Amino acid sequence: MDNLNKFCIFAPKLKNRDDNERRSTEIFEPVSREDDISVFSDDDIKILDTVCSSFGSKTSCEISRMSHEEKAWIAHHTNHERILFSEAFSIKAI
Repeated sequence: MDNLNKFCIFAPKLKNRDDNERRSTEIFEPVSREDDISVFSDDDIKILDTVCSSFGSKTSCEISRMSHEEKAWIAHHTNHERILFSEAFSIKAI
């Protein structure tokens, strides 16, 4: 639950990056507001917490690069096929 509040309430903000990227990158930063998370089950919160812990500090470019290393993306990108939900259980980034 801590990571959900800490990382998952975001608003886009453009920042310039100096780390080998020559263009501005969209970085998502926490917004100071309270959201109603009562619609989420305990399991939903655990999943969101895991995702936020794994990706909360990453840029969209970093997440894209990571996704392109996943077995499911490699298997389906050439033919532009959709990745089945069942293949999400083999994600190595989480």
